[in-house]
Amino acid sequence: MNFTQGDMIISADTGSFNWSTKNAVFNGNVIVNGEPKNGEVIYNVREKVFVN
Repeated sequence: MNFTQGDMIISADTGSFNWSTKNAVFNGNVIVNGEPKNGEVIYNVREKVFVN
């Protein structure tokens, strides 16, 4: 899956979105702006910040 918001580009094997919290959750081979990340990545699309 691929997610883009402004300059933020996140790709991952899987992802989901919680409409009430506005958190996008990314799992499996997560890459944020070209940098690999370990484990689950949670990004709040309203505040434009990483939760974890």
